[in-house]
Amino acid sequence: MESSLAHTLLFLAIFFAIGASLAVSGFYLDFPTGWLGAAGLLGWTFVIRGHWTRIEKESGGEPSPPARALWVQCAGYSLLLGHLILALMITGENLRLGNGNALAIDSWIMIAAALTTDFIFKRDKKTEDERDKEISAKGVRASYRTLIFLIVSLSFFLAFAPPHYKSDLTHFVIGNILIALILSSYLSQLVSRLHSYSRDKAFLSVEENMG
Repeated sequence: MESSLAHTLLFLAIFFAIGASLAVSGFYLDFPTGWLGAAGLLGWTFVIRGHWTRIEKESGGEPSPPARALWVQCAGYSLLLGHLILALMITGENLRLGNGNALAIDSWIMIAAALTTDFIFKRDKKTEDERDKEISAKGVRASYRTLIFLIVSLSFFLAFAPPHYKSDLTHFVIGNILIALILSSYLSQLVSRLHSYSRDKAFLSVEENMG
């Protein structure tokens, strides 16, 4: 499943759209969709883990164990980000528990599912070598840059935007926006690392062909 940057972004967009769809349908149908998102994420995780295990046994092919953990994290955190952003857009301050919708509970259920899938691949994350550590460092730098850019952008908006654009931005809403920014910056780290694995694999392939 090693891929181009475009492939990785498309993968994130699909899970983001699923999370957003769960938020919209859960609100307008008045139905708790968090269980559906959690079950779907866990089911996909077990299916893809089995698929990768078969590939490893048959051909020893990619993705590498650390990259597998990254793909699973991308799926879980993109799902959460899509759900959070759409839930905030629809309900704003009413995203709180006890406000006539299950969106907050849905979020916590899917958070539990995302952490569970991360735990399933915990062993794969521990099989890192020097190459993996260098790629991780690049990802962390990308994450810091993204977070700084997003927080500075939000700060400028809060400082200089006309008051009527900020009328619905309560402390609760801003707090959830900050959570969304942190999730976004972490996803940028995952994308950077997956892209580095893809480039590294392509470089090794070229070396083998030249050899």
